[in-house]
Amino acid sequence: MRAYLHRFDWRTLESQGFNTILVIIDHFSKMIIVIPTNTELTAMGMVQIYQDRVWSKHGLPQKIISDQGPQFATQFMKDLNKLIGITSNLSTTLSSPN
Repeated sequence: MRAYLHRFDWRTLESQGFNTILVIIDHFSKMIIVIPTNTELTAMGMVQIYQDRVWSKHGLPQKIISDQGPQFATQFMKDLNKLIGITSNLSTTLSSPN
């Protein structure tokens, strides 16, 4: 298997407002998607990138792993649900009477 890496010219990326690279990896195909972005990326911004660059080509994931912390992951899922029209009705587990 041959790997092709694209060389980024950071000066060009920075002049376009990018200061961060978002890396998305498909666990099964080992395909890597590299997307220039910036540190102000919100969960909704991530959802838009995900919709435009990942979901449209590869479908919904079985698992999402993020190093941005549980708050970001929670907001990402809320925004993704909102985008695709899923209403979340979270509830607590009911215990059965004894």
